[in-house]
Amino acid sequence: MKNSSKKFHIISLGCSKNLIDSEKIFYQFEKFSFSYTPDPSSADVVVINTCGFIRDAVEESIDTILEMGEIKKKKPGMKIVVSGCMVQRYRDQLLSELPEVDLFVGTTDFYRIPELLDENKRLHITRPIYKAWEIPRHLLTRPPVGYLKIAEGCSANCSFCIIPRLRGPQRSRTVDKLLDEAKWMKDQGVEELIIIAQDTTAYGRDLDDETNLTTLLERLKKIEGFRWIRVQYLYPEEYDEEFIELFAEPPLLPYFDIPIQHFSDTILKRMNRRSDSKTIRNLFKKIKKKIPQSVIRTTVITGFPSETDDDFERLTSFLEEDLVDFFGFFKFSPEEEARASKFPDQIDEEIKEERAEILSQLAWEKLENFYNKFSGKSVSAIVEEEWDEKYNIGRAWFQGPDADGSLLIKKTTTPPPFFTEVEVKNEVSEFDGEVMDTTYLSTGTK
Repeated sequence: MKNSSKKFHIISLGCSKNLIDSEKIFYQFEKFSFSYTPDPSSADVVVINTCGFIRDAVEESIDTILEMGEIKKKKPGMKIVVSGCMVQRYRDQLLSELPEVDLFVGTTDFYRIPELLDENKRLHITRPIYKAWEIPRHLLTRPPVGYLKIAEGCSANCSFCIIPRLRGPQRSRTVDKLLDEAKWMKDQGVEELIIIAQDTTAYGRDLDDETNLTTLLERLKKIEGFRWIRVQYLYPEEYDEEFIELFAEPPLLPYFDIPIQHFSDTILKRMNRRSDSKTIRNLFKKIKKKIPQSVIRTTVITGFPSETDDDFERLTSFLEEDLVDFFGFFKFSPEEEARASKFPDQIDEEIKEERAEILSQLAWEKLENFYNKFSGKSVSAIVEEEWDEKYNIGRAWFQGPDADGSLLIKKTTTPPPFFTEVEVKNEVSEFDGEVMDTTYLSTGTK
């Protein structure tokens, strides 16, 4: 479907792992001589790369499709393509319920969308065996930030999760291919390299050699040009001292994103997690002892089937400890294909909401205490974009994108993006704008 006069628009929903698939879709459209337009109403093809992990994500995807369908009514000939996890999950229902969509593509052959548009077939689903490793990308993140996906799929089989069903078992990429892509990203202007996978800690277990995450990080650290290397989704298993010590030296950040999901051994077992509360506590203690300046953030789930008041108390008590710097949380969503959706003793929505409110309050208290520790101190930060006439917005090294809050940084003559040192003031009193759902710190650029 090569045509230099045709335009495409892409909407990427869901996580950063999905964003990389969108970057590959973007590249393929450029390869087929389409030009990108930021305005969907002027596009000949609109691609919506969906998330289907939980109910809220599915609803967001459906709403987006319907919105594009309204645009299509006013522009005959426009094609709508829906790809990604939601298609892989709900393939049959989508065909009948969304007639405005011209092509559905799952989690495997998304990179073939331009050529598939020429086929007389609305649904294209194959088994989730990834074939797009080496398809080039068009970075959709704004440099100096970029994501490097080191593996596809997951083999953990947690009882609440449907990712293995949607994405297949874990398939790790080779170190050499990842190094080549990382060097390309550096040449594109990336200075904060963010390492991601569904289960980053498990990298290399499926390869025939002895490659593991330690091997990969040691090699990535030797590439000159990265200021920060951040690792996300580090599940709490198989951390040896050699691995932890890697994070003590730049450009690796001593930032540990460790989703524990819960701290009650009863709930962890029902979740089919590989770790228990003793393992988690010992790991967090080991990290704090080895790297005193380290920051640990985690993610937890409340409202899992049979979660008692005692289970919830065990969770909140651990989150209150100094071992956890800050955390995010979810209410359990009984996804129909997940085993946990069939478990007895499902928790009432009212109780889930009450527990979520408690976690929300605790999360804010943890954030406030954490930032108070940095008040008056100088920290390395990235200034990402303008906010208003007085401030830019950015992140300190201990803030992951879209996860850990942001910094308001007083403007200088240097336009963003750039790296700098800032002094944390921990004040928002002089800021009159909307504070939204995250913590902003008024800071002065040094």
